[in-house]
Amino acid sequence: MNFAATSMIDGIGLTAGLIGWAMKAEKARADRGRIGARSDDDPEAVPQREYEPKTRLRTISDLDGRTRATRLALRLLAGLEADLGGDLSAAQRELVKRAALLGAIVEDCEARWLERRPADLTLYGMLVDRQRRILEALGLERKARDVTPPHNPTDAIIAAIRREAA
Repeated sequence: MNFAATSMIDGIGLTAGLIGWAMKAEKARADRGRIGARSDDDPEAVPQREYEPKTRLRTISDLDGRTRATRLALRLLAGLEADLGGDLSAAQRELVKRAALLGAIVEDCEARWLERRPADLTLYGMLVDRQRRILEALGLERKARDVTPPHNPTDAIIAAIRREAA
């Protein structure tokens, strides 16, 4: 390499170094204006972490219910809860939510296939199997809800009077 080429490369390195130094200086000036910001020339400043914006987790209840898919999932959810007697444990409620959502996805896949639109039948089979497993874990049979009114002492008296009259 000749002297001119070496000087040019050194000049590029020097220019890059100056640009990097200028950018750091600009950041330090901007940081001095922030409360609690750490600056290299201010050893007393409290270091402050810069946080990513929080990710807000959404749930089915966050949806407004206007889409057909949401209405279907909520209808399936209510139906499954009713089939299980209504009074569910937290674990059962979680499984019912998953089964209802899978039911809505499976119906969408079925509708696509029936409309002769592309549908992933492998995914469809897997989803149906997963839904079946969840429903199996919940108990596939329908359980009757107890609708017997609470015991009322006057009912026993009325029943005894009717027996005597007969």
